[in-house]
Amino acid sequence: NVNVLAIDLYDGNVATNNDEAVKFMQSVTNERAVTIINGAKDYAGSTAVFATMGWCFGGSWSNQAAIELGDKCIACVMYYGMPEQNLERLAKLKAPVLGIFAMQDKRITPEVAAKFESDLKSLNIPASINEFDAVHGFANPSNPKHDAAATKDAKEKTYAFLKEKMK
Repeated sequence: NVNVLAIDLYDGNVATNNDEAVKFMQSVTNERAVTIINGAKDYAGSTAVFATMGWCFGGSWSNQAAIELGDKCIACVMYYGMPEQNLERLAKLKAPVLGIFAMQDKRITPEVAAKFESDLKSLNIPASINEFDAVHGFANPSNPKHDAAATKDAKEKTYAFLKEKMK
């Protein structure tokens, strides 16, 4: 039995353009987001286990949620989200990670992804870091540079990862 919770870090706001999206992302405070994550954990109940997944800003928060959930989290999927770079905080992560990154990303560069992979390895956190020769947001069909082949490959990797972890 699988239940899906889509947590809302924007308090019901929906962006209709990039400027609004940036405004909403910048309005999210760590304290509020962590409160929302813990509210979702409480809502799900004490016996629930979690897998986190997100894209871009949500990919970063997938990583943060997996850290917050501790041993209640069994899998973390991040699509081109900024990973946690503080090793002390990252060490609290108990879930294996599937990282989907874009080699042409100007902000979350291949170097950022490589450091994340190295940090996870140094902490003995299982990880599969995948880099696609594509731009940030390549899996978004509304992106003018949407890469259908990379999206299909990333999606298959995601399904296989989650299926394995949710046995």
